[in-house]
Amino acid sequence: MSIVCGTDFSEMAAHAATAAACWAARAGKPVHLVHALDVWPEELRERPGHPLLLWAESRLEREAERLRALGAEVQVHALAGTPDVVLRDVAHEQSASALVVGAVGNRRNPSHQLGSRADRTARTMHLPVLAIRDSSAFVAWAKEGRPLKVVMGIDDSMSVDAAARWLDELCRSGPVELTLAHLYWPPEAMHRLGLEGLRSFVDADPELVKTLESQFSQRLDGLLHAKIRTYRIEPHLGRLGDGLAALAAEEHADLLVVGSRGRSLVERFWQGSVARQALHAAAISVACVPTPAASAATVIPRLKSVLVATDFSELGNGAVPLAFAAASPGATVHLLHVIQGERPRIDPYDIFHPVVSETTSEALKAAETRLLALVPSEASSKGITTRVHAVDASDAWEAICQAGERFSVDVVCLGTHGRTGIPKAALGSVAARVLAHSRRPLLLARGPNP
Repeated sequence: MSIVCGTDFSEMAAHAATAAACWAARAGKPVHLVHALDVWPEELRERPGHPLLLWAESRLEREAERLRALGAEVQVHALAGTPDVVLRDVAHEQSASALVVGAVGNRRNPSHQLGSRADRTARTMHLPVLAIRDSSAFVAWAKEGRPLKVVMGIDDSMSVDAAARWLDELCRSGPVELTLAHLYWPPEAMHRLGLEGLRSFVDADPELVKTLESQFSQRLDGLLHAKIRTYRIEPHLGRLGDGLAALAAEEHADLLVVGSRGRSLVERFWQGSVARQALHAAAISVACVPTPAASAATVIPRLKSVLVATDFSELGNGAVPLAFAAASPGATVHLLHVIQGERPRIDPYDIFHPVVSETTSEALKAAETRLLALVPSEASSKGITTRVHAVDASDAWEAICQAGERFSVDVVCLGTHGRTGIPKAALGSVAARVLAHSRRPLLLARGPNP
């Protein structure tokens, strides 16, 4: 593995090369310094001593000597073609783990500042692109051991896993002070997690922050090994990329890391892309890490958290053994029953920690007792932990979706005919609505044909 750095010999490109060399020296990787010549490849083949090639090779060697003084192993490449194509080809040939470029190239028009290098490169590359604005923090990190202050934007997409794995490589190369930042749209996030009633859209909600921080920690603890790590989970109104850039500025960060998802043909223009917004808005260096292409190898997932909901009907209870069968050894199975009733929606309300009347409280306790009676005796031998939840909600399907998000389950298991038991052409009303609205995989337990 190596690091590829593109240069057009501008001041910003020199910063990029310095940062690449510092990182390479810490990681023990070679740097491939690349300059693209604005001529046809055939022209260079016909004229081996082309003056433009000789000039580029001379400039590259001088720059390489400067970078070698930083402790990096440097190889140079002067090739004909457009910068995007040349950088992509060299990165592929050298099995590069990252591409480093200056955030702004030689173009004079401010509206094209990013289009000349970082923006277009990040759009077309299938490997992480590090757009450098200032290399001083990387020099202090490599030479003086000063921690690199990094902010990484996180959400529940697969692109975050890819970004975390890439960032972990940087953490292993030297000390990093990491801030994990999640910006949420309050109405959507609160409703999704079952936090109802009137809540602040300006101040961070403590219950929501605690829930999301726990979920992100469980997910990222095995991917990131930064010793100093904090979370900033805050409401945000506006474009996420702009918000992440502003948060990174507040943290006085040296680097902002964002994941980028694969885009459709229309979306390749990057309209609405968080990565592109961050590249334009951030006054610091930005790393854009794409989601890798799907591996040809099929990996069997471990179902570490399973949610099964029952209405205590024969069909509903029949889903419980299936849920325990699907759960991996050591997993947690959440047993859920929803008591449908009206509840106030004005005051802040958490359906999983409700303040209810004495009558409703007795009904919830009775439901929890019935849920415990459904736990298969073999569960303990598999090392499965069981948690029971009886909730008071107006819509069963909505409460099931909220529970799936709240407990961050790997799969939801249901009986197909819901609480009515009325045969339908496809699914029961509750299962059909969960299938339509939940973001979690759904496992259906069908009853016998009538």
